[in-house]
Amino acid sequence: MNVEVHRRLICRIRFAAEKLKSSRALHGMVVDLPSDFWHFPSIRLGNCSLEEHPLFGENGRPTAVQAPETLCFYQYQVNYLPDTQGETQLRRKIRIGALISGGGSNLQSIIDACRSGKIDGRMVYVGSDRSDAGGLARARQENIPTFVVDYGSIIRETRAEPDKAVLPNDFDFNEILSKQTLLSDSRDPAETKFFLITRAIAEARILKALEPYPFDLLVLAGFMRNLTPYFIDRVNIGRDRHRIMNIHPALLPAFGGIDGYGDTFRYGCKVGGCTVHFIDYGEDSGPIIGQEVFHIQPDDTIESIRKKGLKLEWELYPECIQLFARGRIKTVKMSYELKGGKKMARTVVKIVD
Repeated sequence: MNVEVHRRLICRIRFAAEKLKSSRALHGMVVDLPSDFWHFPSIRLGNCSLEEHPLFGENGRPTAVQAPETLCFYQYQVNYLPDTQGETQLRRKIRIGALISGGGSNLQSIIDACRSGKIDGRMVYVGSDRSDAGGLARARQENIPTFVVDYGSIIRETRAEPDKAVLPNDFDFNEILSKQTLLSDSRDPAETKFFLITRAIAEARILKALEPYPFDLLVLAGFMRNLTPYFIDRVNIGRDRHRIMNIHPALLPAFGGIDGYGDTFRYGCKVGGCTVHFIDYGEDSGPIIGQEVFHIQPDDTIESIRKKGLKLEWELYPECIQLFARGRIKTVKMSYELKGGKKMARTVVKIVD
């Protein structure tokens, strides 16, 4: 396929996208698809192929689609790039958002990888739970929009005057409680309720802050707040279409929690590492996307282990994000039969070509 044909195709896709964007208020508007839209298997909508996408997979190959349902699937930056044989391939740049709490070294590695082309993506916003998070300055230097939702003040204000807490209208406490696996049943019910209420208030504010910035993937880059089902369900496209990615400083499922490298050191482990995974309703329990390992020497300290781990994090996180951008991550439900007839089910990640 020559470059000119691809150029014309991309122009038609962009034209359709602009029509969809401009018709946000015109519910039911029908927009024609390019006639040769279906001839290019390399086109991907969201994180799946055209044939896999629920909008098209169940309806064959329509010649037109209805707005505004399709808006989110067309707001991509699409490029054509010559390959080594002189052919061309379509490549879109995904929109990446980030939540941080600290200095943002992982955030910087992602920004740098987007700039260098190691990630087919661009950072569209950076949010934080702390106004003094150093990563906000990194984002502003790159002209990336930022926002802050102050969890600490929400917690203090709610504890001081619980009757004045304003919950989001769509918050269902019993639903969130039944889904979450962050908190054990043995925890004080009053503290559990307080935790989920204050999280919902904060998460609703984050969702509001995200409205001006459509995104395809949300990365947690040192965000030190657990997300609840209230937030997760409003970001993911569906239960099995994960859009929130995290990096953890240990080889999960070992050493979940806030001090993975420290726990690795204190247990006397001979290897350590880091894990990139999708977020689910528990703590560091989501499907694992990628892991890297380093050896621990007899003279290593907690500080040297952290340095080794961070160096690997800065390589692993962009690699996993690029897998997402290229549509190579697929989640599947697996079932395993254990001794005694018991069964175990897990959602796992498969890396596809």
